[in-house]
Amino acid sequence: MIDKNSEVLNDFSAIFPEFTNSIAVSARTPMHHHIWIQAAAETLYPDHEAQIIKFGHGPDAALGAFACQKGFPGRYFLMGAEELGEQADTIFGSKESAEALAKVFKNAGRAGRFGHFSARSAFIDALEKTFVKGGYMATTPVQGAPYIDLDEKWAEPLSKLSSRYRSDFRRMGRKAEALGKVTTEILAPTPETIDKVLAEAIDVETRGWKGRAGTSLLEDKRKAAFYKRYAILASEAGILRIAFLRINDKAVATQIAVQSDGGFWLLKIGYDEEYRKCSPGNLLMLETIKYAVNEGLDRYEFLGKAAGWTKTWTQTEHPAIRLRVYPYTLHGLTALLVDGTEIALKRLNEKIQNRKKSSA
Repeated sequence: MIDKNSEVLNDFSAIFPEFTNSIAVSARTPMHHHIWIQAAAETLYPDHEAQIIKFGHGPDAALGAFACQKGFPGRYFLMGAEELGEQADTIFGSKESAEALAKVFKNAGRAGRFGHFSARSAFIDALEKTFVKGGYMATTPVQGAPYIDLDEKWAEPLSKLSSRYRSDFRRMGRKAEALGKVTTEILAPTPETIDKVLAEAIDVETRGWKGRAGTSLLEDKRKAAFYKRYAILASEAGILRIAFLRINDKAVATQIAVQSDGGFWLLKIGYDEEYRKCSPGNLLMLETIKYAVNEGLDRYEFLGKAAGWTKTWTQTEHPAIRLRVYPYTLHGLTALLVDGTEIALKRLNEKIQNRKKSSA
């Protein structure tokens, strides 16, 4: 039975931005914004059916935007979560609305995949309470998303780093200056300028390791469609920022980011490998951290997962889990069997490959 205050819609365009953005989300991120979900709904799921769960109205409302696989067993995917690799969450304004959303989701009778989910989300507690009977919840800790809590000392980022890293950065700067005039741009593209600016950023990314690996936006058409659509929407909202480090006017490093909710959020980064000896990506990071402090922002958010290079800047992470739920229905149990088999086969293959490497 669906709560009388709930609706399940088959088209995200039926949800108005005013509804989504009025929900009083605690610790709001760009992934809670209407335009993030809109871009995902419009570009990532041509072979899925939208299942938009809406509960209530006003600040205490709730929204879960899912893409449902056609056919059997028909899993629900939280829009943009697995495909984009960012920490995801549903949108809700209170504990009560989170629980109401979890109940409507369970009543759909389908397995749900939530990608890398915020481990601090109250929706996890709501799901646990809802699925304590009649369902199985699979949670696995994963690498968190790194961030910096900014203060005035970060206006000079080198002062926050170890003496070793300060020395390394000064050496990088001298190498860059030996190649030519070094300049930095941090742009707020408009809908009229976004195509040209974004194309230059994607070109820089393609000249790096992502281009060699075939994972740049130029190669990954599906993600490119999302980020191009999102960039247009973010430019219309005035929150998009695209930064470049140039040597003799040639862009050799780039960042695609948004400035919102008290933070500077890095969506994509890239650099030209021809200039790797002067580490232009790190030099640009110095400048955008300074920018964030000067803009009065509270946090510098790296997004994605912590990696070796992010630990140069911070050890602090937003904890995350891989979250999947399976109701005890025919659809849910079938999905659990299929997913469990896939995971077991993947682990077996990894063991075989590791043994081959150790015996080589």
